[in-house]
Amino acid sequence: MVTKTKLAEQRGKGHRSGVFHLVRALRQARAWLRKTWRSNRLFVYAVLVGVLGGVGAQIFMWMLEWGERIFMKGIAGYVPPPLGVVNPAPQFGPWTFWL
Repeated sequence: MVTKTKLAEQRGKGHRSGVFHLVRALRQARAWLRKTWRSNRLFVYAVLVGVLGGVGAQIFMWMLEWGERIFMKGIAGYVPPPLGVVNPAPQFGPWTFWL
């Protein structure tokens, strides 16, 4: 029959359980994450500001195009000349009174 003291002798004096190693690994991981976050948070914030700025710019451009389509083309009936035309022929139509 094996007693607890014999098991302790077989393991050796420096033996520790798996839970101890798990806790130690978790503490090391937490310390690494804390150190990494402190050194890289400026980069994370810069990326976040860049993404939000890009999304805001896209929404602003979409709103400008939407406003032009609604007010200039829809309400006033004005269709601007196509891109690349240097001297477009003057066009007079129902939008003349609006503009």
